[in-house]
Amino acid sequence: MSKKTKSNLEFTNEINIIKDTIETLKRQNKLTSIIIVGASGSGKSKLSKAINLKIHQSLLIDAGLMSSYKIQSLETPDFSIKSNTCIIDGAEYFTKYCLSQLLYFIRKRNSLILLSTHIGDLPQELISASTCFELDKGLHLIE
Repeated sequence: MSKKTKSNLEFTNEINIIKDTIETLKRQNKLTSIIIVGASGSGKSKLSKAINLKIHQSLLIDAGLMSSYKIQSLETPDFSIKSNTCIIDGAEYFTKYCLSQLLYFIRKRNSLILLSTHIGDLPQELISASTCFELDKGLHLIE
């Protein structure tokens, strides 16, 4: 294991922050969309896998360049699988149209967690509707 990133088991604090944020947003009747940004090698992919293991009825889509997720132009994913939480690792590889369509998914009281290298790669309307964190030696809220 690289000393640079944590193992799936070491993300307990980050997962608790995410779960608490989802619960708070739902209680406040707000859209439950979370964006996590972090540099390459910061552990976003490991965190996405850990979140998927710890959140019931979640769907993980790894859209990164090295992933096996291959769909033409990375358009809207198939949510036919019964899931309340969609986690997208490598969200910057989806088209802006597809990411904007995900607002429909969260408006139906579902949760969305996007992991991306740069927040600027995501549509502004999705950023505005989301709670944003930075992954850098822990999970930090972006004000």
